[in-house]
Amino acid sequence: MLPKVKALAIIGLALALGAPAVQASTYQQRLDMSATAIAGKPVTVRCFVSSTTWDAFAAQSGYTGDSVLGLTLPGGSTNNISPGVCETVFTATVLGVRRVPLHQLAEAVDTLSHEANLAYLSPADGVDAQAEACAQRFEAEVAHVVLQVPYHTAEMRRLVAASLRFSHGEQEVLGESACPR
Repeated sequence: MLPKVKALAIIGLALALGAPAVQASTYQQRLDMSATAIAGKPVTVRCFVSSTTWDAFAAQSGYTGDSVLGLTLPGGSTNNISPGVCETVFTATVLGVRRVPLHQLAEAVDTLSHEANLAYLSPADGVDAQAEACAQRFEAEVAHVVLQVPYHTAEMRRLVAASLRFSHGEQEVLGESACPR
């Protein structure tokens, strides 16, 4: 199924289930607002909708599309996010977080936080491990701003715990001192 057709199918399902409609501009504003708040400067989140386009973009950066979930130059102003992560966030925004598998939400929250932290770090600081250490501090903010999960709720604790498990599974936990802020 083509990504645009899949998105329309998700929206159609959401409307059939009585879910509130979420405009694409609202969705984009939440992504940009979250990344900007974390980076401390204006950041645009660019969601790729086509795997073919994402694969070509990732290849230009020296990666394979299926090996990377997001690409941001350290100190840059654009977070480039893979189609899978964007689809997860969009689906959760339209249908609600309880309708999306927790592991997918965790991956999406961690990716968005990680990429926003790369935009914060200067090119000299821009080590992936530092961005991940900082990302762990901001996962609740991403979940709140982008997915509209209220702070201090069981849902927030569940999602942040899963995001931390996702990020810890990928690399060693560096602790608070690894994040320069």
